[in-house]
Amino acid sequence: LSFFIYSLYTITAKPKYLFWSGFLFGYLILTKVVFSYVLILFIIPAILIYLSKKRFKSILAFMVVALAVTVPYQIYTYNLTGKVFYFSNGGGRQLYWMTTPHKGEFGEWNNKNFDANCGFIEDEIPCNKELYRKNHGEFYSQIEKLPIIDRDDAFKKKSISNIRQYPFKYLRNISSNITRMLFNIPNSYFYQRDITTTARLFPNSILLTLILTSVLITFGNLSRFSPSIKLYVAIAFTYLMLSSLVSSYPRMLNIIVPFILIWTSYSISFWKKN
Repeated sequence: LSFFIYSLYTITAKPKYLFWSGFLFGYLILTKVVFSYVLILFIIPAILIYLSKKRFKSILAFMVVALAVTVPYQIYTYNLTGKVFYFSNGGGRQLYWMTTPHKGEFGEWNNKNFDANCGFIEDEIPCNKELYRKNHGEFYSQIEKLPIIDRDDAFKKKSISNIRQYPFKYLRNISSNITRMLFNIPNSYFYQRDITTTARLFPNSILLTLILTSVLITFGNLSRFSPSIKLYVAIAFTYLMLSSLVSSYPRMLNIIVPFILIWTSYSISFWKKN
């Protein structure tokens, strides 16, 4: 909806459409925290380019409106935590599990009981929580009595330490994340699902093919593409890139599939006409 309304702005130049598209993007940030980092990655260069070259005024205005929508919540979290731009205390856990250095673990999130995936396992198959507890139980015991904010900081510090010590393992976990968003594989210490995994293989293989094809078409004709398409393609891929850095699942991809289908349809239609 944000994309559609921004497209109306590029056609009509009516400020109300720019405002409402930014408002909806701000609302999206409040429901999906990773988009707050997408916002930062866009608003900072937009400010610098506007100040130096007086360009990207509409994109800057769009981002400022989105940021303004989040300000009341940011004031609320600042009063609770004393931290600026603090949207959630779950980021540390997400990054911690993603940076696991242990063999056989591919970066999925888990809970404090290490049984997040056990509900998907048949009764006659052993739960994988003891395997997780072996590698992570001691660290969780050390931080379990910390206040929530301090616990989040401890997760982040441990994550950074893992990345520094095992950078290639982190890169492997990122590659696992990408395939997990598309196909829900691989999974750590887990008997693979049958129909729920295979049901994704065929449609998401087509989707991946469409994405790769559209990337070539888009970058080969970037100057001729609609401004709204270019902006939201950049937003979508920034979101996917950031999502791949922390524990991700198919639902992280699913929320932008509607836009991906619009973009791929537009790209292929453009290619056929030209």
